[in-house]
Amino acid sequence: MRQDNTKQIHRAATNDRFRNSLFANRKPICGSVAPARLFESIQREYHVTLTGPTTFTALLNALQMGFRSLAIEKRSSEVWKILGAVRNEFGKYNEVVERLAKQLNTAAKSVESLGVRTRAMGRKLRDVEMLPDDATQILLGPATAAEEEDAVMNAALETDPSAH
Repeated sequence: MRQDNTKQIHRAATNDRFRNSLFANRKPICGSVAPARLFESIQREYHVTLTGPTTFTALLNALQMGFRSLAIEKRSSEVWKILGAVRNEFGKYNEVVERLAKQLNTAAKSVESLGVRTRAMGRKLRDVEMLPDDATQILLGPATAAEEEDAVMNAALETDPSAH
């Protein structure tokens, strides 16, 4: 009986429809082949994997896990490439941030220097008498709308400190 099963398996294995795997739908057929070390010889000689009702699910799960592992490996190499590109861009980003910090530091020093000059002029002008607004407008020209709005707002704040 084993010899007949082996011939059936050989015929099925050489058939183009069943290349590389063969499912024996009856447990006795698969059970009669496996213990006789024919399983290994069929796999080695014909490159056929025999499965039965009890091992078919395990074989499918193993194949599925293998394909998932390959997909994960492929995605991980893509992720590493993206991380390498991001690292490169991050270096360029850091250079821009350093340049911006230098420019901001220079601007802050300029503002501080302007404050020093403003205070120096203020000290020199303390002794100068202030002219009324009418006389100032005649000498310097009319103020812009934004300047007038600022002057009104400052006057309101000076008279009512709760108007903030």
